[in-house]
Amino acid sequence: MAIKPKDLLDRYVFHKQFFEYEWGRIGLDLRRVKGPEGIRAILLRVPNVQWRAPFRDYRASCLIAEKSKKVTRNELRETRRKLRQVEENERELWAEHHESYQEALEACRGLKSFIDNCEGVITLLPFFCVAVALAEQLQVQQLTAKYAQKQESAQAAMKRKAELKDLLARQEAWFARNELFKFTRNKHEEKSALNFAKATAGLPEYSWIRSFRKCDALHKLHKESLSSSNHTFQLFELLRRIVQSMRSVDVRKTEARFRKELLKSDPMLQANISPNWAYMKQAFAQCRGKGFKRADLPFKIMGRYLDNLDRPKTSAEAELAKKNQLLSV
Repeated sequence: MAIKPKDLLDRYVFHKQFFEYEWGRIGLDLRRVKGPEGIRAILLRVPNVQWRAPFRDYRASCLIAEKSKKVTRNELRETRRKLRQVEENERELWAEHHESYQEALEACRGLKSFIDNCEGVITLLPFFCVAVALAEQLQVQQLTAKYAQKQESAQAAMKRKAELKDLLARQEAWFARNELFKFTRNKHEEKSALNFAKATAGLPEYSWIRSFRKCDALHKLHKESLSSSNHTFQLFELLRRIVQSMRSVDVRKTEARFRKELLKSDPMLQANISPNWAYMKQAFAQCRGKGFKRADLPFKIMGRYLDNLDRPKTSAEAELAKKNQLLSV
């Protein structure tokens, strides 16, 4: 199955935005996932993930589908072939059904017209015999039987299509998760937010490697428009660089350094984090004394920050957040 370049680019853009924003929450666990079904569990940690653009508008919904069925690539191709064949057959059967309906309708109308004209005498034997003969001449019985048979065949095809669609959905769910799991086990490509987007944008139509290569080519072609990252990912990257540069893993010192660097950063980034600085401070506090490894700490802090942002707030918390902004109001 081929995806049009414009459609794949749209999908890649939305996947890129999703993984960059959510990287602190799901990136660490995605890189360490134990199997295909673990993919779904990790993605479902994102609140209302089903309404995020890649899962709402595009085929990535298979990654979070409830049901899945283990499948080989050849079996998946065969299911897709059968579905296309059944869909084509169903269209033909409904067309034949419509044609047979019109034929039966015309025959019934002709017979009814005669009966209506002979309304007062139709019960008399001569007229009744004429009606029977007319019905035979118009093939009323044969045409209505043909219509019923075409309807039954079309409905059977529709039922078979629904069964194959359900099977395909379950197979594609497993295939997509397994492909993404295979990407996490690949030793050649960096397991970054950007590369996860490249690997997933073409699923389930493509394998992860084909999706990756096509999206990589698209990224180079549209590099200028795709080079920017969202502010949440910029926060993660700034935090990661600070943690990597520290002599020891110290959450308090990391927070102080992070705040200092933010006050010197891009004004747009400052404006983005300032109203939510209280929730970032809370995230740092939640990570103190946990003994996190250096490589894990940026994910742990950003994951808790995103959770703090998404959870319902009391009026007291909202008021406190206003008073504890990064920049003076």
